[in-house]
Amino acid sequence: MTTTIDQQKLQSLIESYKSDFPQHIGQEIYKWRAIAHFQKYWDIEADDFTSMLKLALDFKDDNLLAGAMYFPKRMIWRFAEFDEVRVKQMFIDLFDENNDLAKRINAFTESADDILKRWNPEKNHYQKDRAISTYLWLMFPDKYYIYKADCVKALLSNIGIDYKRQNKLKGRNVVNVYNIYDQVAEILRKDAELHQLLDAVLDEECYKDPMYRTVVIDFAYYLKEYYNKQTIISQNATNEQRIWLYAPGENARMWNACLQDSKMYLGWDPLENLSLYSSREAMKEKMIDAYGDKSSYTNDSLATYDFVHTVKSGDIIYVKQGLKKIIGRGTVVGDYEYHPERVEYKNARSVKWDKNGEWNVDNQLPMKTLTDITKYPNLTTMLQLMVEDNGEHNSSVDVKESYSKEKFLKEVYISASEYDHLYALLERKKNVILQGAPGVGKTFTAKRLAYAIMGEMDESRIEFVQFHQNYSYEDFVMGYKPTSDGGFELRAGVFHKFCNKAANDPNRKYFFIIDEINRGNLSKIFGELLMLIESDYRYKGDDKNMIRLAYSDKPFSVPNNLYIIGMMNTADRSLAMIDYALRRRFSFFSMKPGFDSEGFKEYQKVLNNDKFNALINKTKELNVRISELLGSGFEIGHSYFCNQTQITDEWLHSVVNYDIIPMLEEYWFDNSDEVNKWRDNLTE
Repeated sequence: MTTTIDQQKLQSLIESYKSDFPQHIGQEIYKWRAIAHFQKYWDIEADDFTSMLKLALDFKDDNLLAGAMYFPKRMIWRFAEFDEVRVKQMFIDLFDENNDLAKRINAFTESADDILKRWNPEKNHYQKDRAISTYLWLMFPDKYYIYKADCVKALLSNIGIDYKRQNKLKGRNVVNVYNIYDQVAEILRKDAELHQLLDAVLDEECYKDPMYRTVVIDFAYYLKEYYNKQTIISQNATNEQRIWLYAPGENARMWNACLQDSKMYLGWDPLENLSLYSSREAMKEKMIDAYGDKSSYTNDSLATYDFVHTVKSGDIIYVKQGLKKIIGRGTVVGDYEYHPERVEYKNARSVKWDKNGEWNVDNQLPMKTLTDITKYPNLTTMLQLMVEDNGEHNSSVDVKESYSKEKFLKEVYISASEYDHLYALLERKKNVILQGAPGVGKTFTAKRLAYAIMGEMDESRIEFVQFHQNYSYEDFVMGYKPTSDGGFELRAGVFHKFCNKAANDPNRKYFFIIDEINRGNLSKIFGELLMLIESDYRYKGDDKNMIRLAYSDKPFSVPNNLYIIGMMNTADRSLAMIDYALRRRFSFFSMKPGFDSEGFKEYQKVLNNDKFNALINKTKELNVRISELLGSGFEIGHSYFCNQTQITDEWLHSVVNYDIIPMLEEYWFDNSDEVNKWRDNLTE
């Protein structure tokens, strides 16, 4: 295994990580909190070791030691109940820094094997590399890392290291990866901008991570979950409307000129006409010539390139001042322009500005001059609500395209009868959850179902949120939020605002879409609204079903013209946590991979690519095997293969290696032979 890191590529990845950090970190801060929790409660000399172990590992977010087909925490707790003395000794030996690390890891697994034989040999103990490395990281967060196969592969492959786990090496695999992670940690720790970003989010409940070991873990997860996927998504989204965050000069000093001229201006005047550069690299080289090599210019060259080539007419621009204030919004209405006659800021795009004001943002905004925030629905939703609440919405900005059942069936790979059934469920129950395996197109289907029922693609009547472990009633319904002067004020949450919006337009239908609905604490998020979302308790012109909200003590109801569509993966075991009271209020519609639908067959016919067709056939065979071993809820969905106009080997490689194989490694983490067999089948 080569351990030479591609420094240039690593630096580019770090710049991307820093750029996305404000949007990404909110759902990942639990890792730093988990360390602090463990360090607070761990006591190997505790009189009741089993109770202490449960308390120390009982942090809020369970996915560190629990997940789809992965239950190490539950099993180590049961082992402690069965043989407390042996489990205590396992941890004593694991945390003994005087002995070889690889041997300690292997010994922990071997001890778990022995306990399992005595306790229940039909079970799986899950005490292997990933879980053991998590225990080590919690105990020694300045030295160790979580070893998670798909994250390891995402990081190492992106920095030019060809890594393949060797089964015969066992614990030595972890040590080898740790040696490389140490190099990455040292580079991350020297980044002053990353220091500032991290310091801004680590509160008193977080471990401060001085050696940046947890930052490396998060960096690897970011590459696996966001960077690799978004690279493919961005390649496929060139014709869709994008949403951008834009800074009009230092401290927004060009904003008045932008308003007066109906333009957005960009500097970098020494580069002259930006449209004459053939690539980002060419722009970067000119920046180095003009300004010196004091910076990598990675973000700067991306901004200049996007300004010319990626921003399109119809894109939405949100204007920022500093890192916590929005001051305007508009729609791009023209191509790139170069104005050599101007004294400064000679690069321009025509924009129809429809909002001008000041809106404070709680979380830090991206630092770049121009940032594509399309892939962050929570941020874009928040900006839309915040800006539109402060004035009448200018509907002339939106050009709504008609939409129908026929168009739905061309884009969504289900049958006409399934569409009719889904439509009827939603009309009757008002609340539907689309459930299915990863990649069956649940989110895509939800939005297009709303379009079809509305008869037009009206984004103003659709709200989109994503639940996560820290999502609260205060975010969703109402709560007190801090103000700039250090006080607090009562603010309506996203669902409360959308209900009011729908109630003020009773003759049209509105759709509230919730991604990852099973990942939130649903009873906590909905609160007293659990009753009001039920179809029989919707507002129908009288006050009999209204209730008073906990914070405002004012009567509230959910309007009858508002529909809720939730999505969840059946491969995610946390769906079992769904509140039964909520189950009663939703109808559940199961979505299957659509490879055999008429729509997908027509899509294949248009692409006319033998390699693509062969891969689809192999994926269908794989789904049969997955269904046999795990159940149909774990099958590979068709959406991984959609939205292509032509097929390239590079794209096929990305889908197999960055989407499908990592999922199989999660499914069969203890069955490498099965993974390797299907890796060979798919890559052939």
